[in-house]
Amino acid sequence: MTRPALIPHKLPSHKSDSMLKDDTSQPPLKKRQRFMSTDESLFPSVRHAHGHRVPLTRPNFVPPPPTATAHDSVFINIAGCKPVILPCHGNMPLFHGNVVDVVVSPLFLDCFKLPQLMPPVLDSLGILGAPNLSVETMALISVQYLGQLGTRVPSREELDAAFLKARQETGPRDRAMQPQPPQFVTVAPAQLPWLAKTAAATSHGRVKVIVPQVSLAEGMNEAMRQISDTHPITKKPLYFVIIHVSRQRGTEFCVVVAGPIQARMLLESRFSIPECFKEISYQIITGKVHLLHTHFKRNSTENVDHDVLLDEFSNALKKNVFLPFNGKKEDKIAENLATSMTPHSVQNTTPEEFKLHPVQIAVAMKVLSQVCAIADSDQLALDLGRFSKVDLLIITAPSLVLHQQTIERVAQSGLLVDLGLEENSTVKAAEKYVMRCDKAPDTQTKFENFVSRVKAYPYTLFVLIQDQAHIDINRHSFGAQPLGLADRYINCQEVLKSANVLTLQVTPTPYVLQTKKSRLPPQNEIYMPTCVNQMTNVPPPEKVYFGLQDYIKTTEWTGRLPLLRYDPAFEQAADTLLEAYPRLYSLIIRTYLLIRQYTSALMSLSGIKGTKQETTTEAYNMLADMVNLPMKNSYGKGCMVLLRIPSIQLALLAHERLRSVRDKLGLQYRFDVLLSSMTTEFSLDDHFLSRLQSWHGRDKTWQPKTYEDLADLPCIMILSGQHTAGETWPKSLRYCDLRLVNCGVLDRTTVEQEIGLVCQYIDIENIHKAVTVCELSEEEDSDTDDTEGEEGEPEASIPTVPDMSSKTQSTPMSTLEMHLKAPVDIPLRDPEPSHRIPAMSSVTDPSQVKVEDQTSESSEDKNTFADSPPPVLRIDWKLGTDEDGDEERSEERRVGKECRSRWSPYH
Repeated sequence: MTRPALIPHKLPSHKSDSMLKDDTSQPPLKKRQRFMSTDESLFPSVRHAHGHRVPLTRPNFVPPPPTATAHDSVFINIAGCKPVILPCHGNMPLFHGNVVDVVVSPLFLDCFKLPQLMPPVLDSLGILGAPNLSVETMALISVQYLGQLGTRVPSREELDAAFLKARQETGPRDRAMQPQPPQFVTVAPAQLPWLAKTAAATSHGRVKVIVPQVSLAEGMNEAMRQISDTHPITKKPLYFVIIHVSRQRGTEFCVVVAGPIQARMLLESRFSIPECFKEISYQIITGKVHLLHTHFKRNSTENVDHDVLLDEFSNALKKNVFLPFNGKKEDKIAENLATSMTPHSVQNTTPEEFKLHPVQIAVAMKVLSQVCAIADSDQLALDLGRFSKVDLLIITAPSLVLHQQTIERVAQSGLLVDLGLEENSTVKAAEKYVMRCDKAPDTQTKFENFVSRVKAYPYTLFVLIQDQAHIDINRHSFGAQPLGLADRYINCQEVLKSANVLTLQVTPTPYVLQTKKSRLPPQNEIYMPTCVNQMTNVPPPEKVYFGLQDYIKTTEWTGRLPLLRYDPAFEQAADTLLEAYPRLYSLIIRTYLLIRQYTSALMSLSGIKGTKQETTTEAYNMLADMVNLPMKNSYGKGCMVLLRIPSIQLALLAHERLRSVRDKLGLQYRFDVLLSSMTTEFSLDDHFLSRLQSWHGRDKTWQPKTYEDLADLPCIMILSGQHTAGETWPKSLRYCDLRLVNCGVLDRTTVEQEIGLVCQYIDIENIHKAVTVCELSEEEDSDTDDTEGEEGEPEASIPTVPDMSSKTQSTPMSTLEMHLKAPVDIPLRDPEPSHRIPAMSSVTDPSQVKVEDQTSESSEDKNTFADSPPPVLRIDWKLGTDEDGDEERSEERRVGKECRSRWSPYH
């Protein structure tokens, strides 16, 4: 956006002398226009070969220093993409010219600094005694890492992991047998250039190594010249690695990211959250999103717009809608009849009884023992014997759903009655002990009452619990936009100085609180165990936790689609649009593309021909399950599809678009489209609200306030916000679409926070017991083969782990599928386990594998993967007889041995 030029105006003749004096100090009008206007006609220019004029200098042109030469400065004059410079080691040269055309990012700078870690940490990482990597070795590893990236975006976490792996390989294998660490042969500085070029030779031209003779600036000038080259035939590298080795300066190198998509992602990752949302709002307001609408209309197969097809289909319905539930999926009825349809009442509406899991009980015991250890230590004068009562206050994240969920959990647990704080454990009584971390007046009142009770009752132990402590950890400020409200409450001086206050912070990411200035000592950290041993005073577990590690293990499946899946068709289409529209924000492009694919899938499910090819298989299968599942029961129950959109502006556009498409297709009585965030409440349509009231056995005044209240509701839930607050989701959640989170590039922190939405406890009775296969000797194996061959056993079910070399193991995680399916019998009951591994064995003849579906559905419903329980693969293994010879039995033993070497922990 250009800045308007300075417009001259004539001053009145009766102006005072002071005004005239001020005006005489300003430069002349022509000079002001020349230096303050952005009109390109005022700048020197040359005529391009195509006829248009190209300015020689830009408004942000920085002249070179007086003593600058080509060996110590870099001239920037790039037309097109904006490259990103990643300094790695050494001093960066001076930049002059159009410096706004490049971005210098310190992404890799900290990777080359030696970390100062304690010996226990080094021992846990396996690098205790391992020598530090030299600069030349790290430079060579960096070149190899960039060559293996392909078209992905470089990440600091991956480079750190590569350096850690290299140190682990150079460390001593056995310190007991080898007390002295081996001498590690480092890469010599003179060998680094040709070794780096050799490593880059296998990158298929994506990485180019430049070795300047004089300085690092010489190599960067050469990289900028090649980036600015507009030759259409020349294939430009994605990364330029400039390496300069000299005796005076040592080894200096840096990386110039020239790939348009890679540079764009790195540039957007440096924006703060307010800057990202500000840029998105600006592009939405200025109407740049219509460029994508024009693009799809121009490049569609039949040059037909979606809006035209939707209007034609809506007119053809003639005030009819699709049948809401319990019937054929293509049946249509009048809208007034659909409004009057009421589902059958559910017989059992008793809510699930509140129970503590053994892991939670074990953590509570650890917290209690740690508090007793603190009281017995000499560091703090804490006398637990003088306290006669316990009081508490729970601070939750600024989420309306989490706040209401915490209140209901406290009321269901009966904790307030056990502590003697309340006579009845009701929701209204629990509201006084739970507060949101926001600026609301009732929040201030609750905290002030808590501080006053702390001062008034010195013999009462007050426990201050902060849930989701990693959210809003900034320091509190009193400006126009106050930050760090959690710091204002937790680090309140009245709380810190009180001897009867115990602070407990709960977070899924504890490393954000482990700083040098933290008041939390490392010995006070208590980690949630994944499993606990059976104790005498702890009841046996009825449910087990299905968490992040269990989801990651599903990527090793080959007999069934994993729960973490990648959509290559969507990513390919997104990359094409990113290259075609470099000015648009990447999240806008990805959101528009995803909503268009959702629209195409809904249109195809409604019967509009020619639209299925414009969506992907993942999007079509997700929406097909959600749309068709209510038709299989008389209650209207279905599944939920969770769509994560970080930007609230794009979430509003997606919510409006999907609701409009749903209404035009006549599916407004089949499923709902909801929008939720931390600070906004979700609202349902009237017919879906009455359906929920009928399922829960509530009156007409009841309103759902938590996500668990939306159990079995067929809907698309659009969840906006940069971060999640740890709310509990219903068991009917089947799909979680994460393709818009971090632009599809998920790091470890993002994976933990996003997949934490769907981690939950499942029934332990649905987990199959481990099958143990022992290794037989050749005599026993031969006898067994002969006996079974003579008896003619029909089949043997031998569950093994499939081959782990599948493509699904190396693909990035983008789409998460929840297979928490219900049995075929309707109404829906407890979900089936989402981690059941099919019984499968590697056999030499694929025709011997027989698939049996243990369902009673029709053949049409069997084709839908998510509507049926996972198939059980049984092996018809015809073992060899004496006539078959020993080679076939040896081959079978070899295959069985290879399969048994890859057993999963669940087996």
